Amino acid sequence: MKKILIVLLGIISLVSDIFGIMSGFKEFFTGKGISPEVASNLNTFLVCFFTIILVIMGIVMGIQYYLRRFGTRKIPCTLYAYYYYRIANKHHSLLGVLHREMYHKSIELKSAISRMKHQRMQESNPNPLTIDDIKPNIISLLQGFHTTLDEVFHLDVSISVFLLLETEDKKQILTKPLFLKSHKELKKKTERIGRQKYLITNIPENSDFVNQAIEYNEKHGKGSYVKNSAFDYVLSSSSHSWMSNDLTIDKNRNAFYSSSPNCNKFYKSLAAFAIKPPLCDGVEDSAIKGIVVFDSPKTGVFSENECSLIMGLMAHILYDVLDNLKVN
Repeated sequence: MKKILIVLLGIISLVSDIFGIMSGFKEFFTGKGISPEVASNLNTFLVCFFTIILVIMGIVMGIQYYLRRFGTRKIPCTLYAYYYYRIANKHHSLLGVLHREMYHKSIELKSAISRMKHQRMQESNPNPLTIDDIKPNIISLLQGFHTTLDEVFHLDVSISVFLLLETEDKKQILTKPLFLKSHKELKKKTERIGRQKYLITNIPENSDFVNQAIEYNEKHGKGSYVKNSAFDYVLSSSSHSWMSNDLTIDKNRNAFYSSSPNCNKFYKSLAAFAIKPPLCDGVEDSAIKGIVVFDSPKTGVFSENECSLIMGLMAHILYDVLDNLKVN
């Protein structure tokens, strides 16, 4: 409140100074041999012009301040994104898209898993189902996620599913067996570097995830594993999510670090959610199966409140599917 009062006093002072200057314009023009009538019109025009400029500046500053509330990590979303988050989705299509593209496809996928399991039992096949067996089905579900975000929020993102695995030497790593490109990335001729393995470091929630990731990379260099501070945070924090509307800004603030060469080249905004069940009694964090990541080559595309709800739901749906498959 104190800052707002200071800003208002500053604006009032600036306006009074400008009007003081304007009042001298008529005398200035008259002294230059301009007729009093023309001088008066010029003075009126300049007063109106600068008043409009001040009003526009005030509106822009107000909108920018307001949009910070709907961005991520005090990085505002764009006005274009805000329109789709808070205005355009206030109609019945939201529920229809959620029902059709998310719920129906998740039920279809679980039914496919049940049919495959039953078929293997009939064939006396002892090998368990793997994610590769239902990869086309999960990709179809991810396409449903993309359609939902596109139709509801006009949000074109790439979607990655990382699974949490344990190596023979007891290291926790993330691998990416599933990836769906955004429409914009499909048009690019270059491809992301695939098959990257992210090393996960489990540290307390209040730890410095960024510096520990930097230190690991400086010590081990470009070895077998990639480090991403956001992924460590998602799997270690109680919120189990992390979002940024501008990775470059967060990196400069020492709030994000990634050693992946794909970062910034293919995406500038990122939202990551743990693939886990909803919080309830008797459910431990060990139930986490991985991370689902939504990224965009644009900045300012996420609104933390809305994205937490709908992308968090998508993460829960993925958990339900993978748990049905008995991954991990």
